[in-house]
Amino acid sequence: FITVEDIVAFLICVGEQTFTGPVNAACEPALALTDILKCVQEASKRPVKTQFSVNPQSQRTPYDYLSPHVMNTGRAKDLGFTFSPIRESLPRLVEELLDDLVMEA
Repeated sequence: FITVEDIVAFLICVGEQTFTGPVNAACEPALALTDILKCVQEASKRPVKTQFSVNPQSQRTPYDYLSPHVMNTGRAKDLGFTFSPIRESLPRLVEELLDDLVMEA
């Protein structure tokens, strides 16, 4: 996840640099799925029902990762950029998305 404010500031920052090659952008720290679900539950004021199961290798979906998959933002930090904490921006993002869903309904 990344906020609009962070991506704009990030693009300005890297646009003023002279490096070449890829650089990742993401708010930090990485969150577990349970952290995201807790945020959705708190913002929606409704219980979030979850069911976790382990699928045999032959039945895995593209989202059944065996290990964590997070963005490495080390290069951005080396270039002098600091991302905002996701725990501050995710609740706002969830609330905005919930508002959009209510307006569409």
